Amino acid sequence: MRMVLMMASILIISFLIFKGYSSGVGNTTAGQVGGEQIDALKKAGEVNQLIQDAAEMQRKELEKQMQQ
Repeated sequence: MRMVLMMASILIISFLIFKGYSSGVGNTTAGQVGGEQIDALKKAGEVNQLIQDAAEMQRKELEKQMQQ
């Protein structure tokens, strides 16, 4: 079960990274840099929250397994 949760977390993070690249994050012009930096920070915060949620879910599943 732990392996499944870890793989799910890796897949989610990979998906978010590739989604960012496919939306053109790497294609910036000088006039758009400020706004994109804010967007990048916002996306990083969202990814961080996603990782924390996945870790919390894994912790709960492990506790549930240990109680059985």
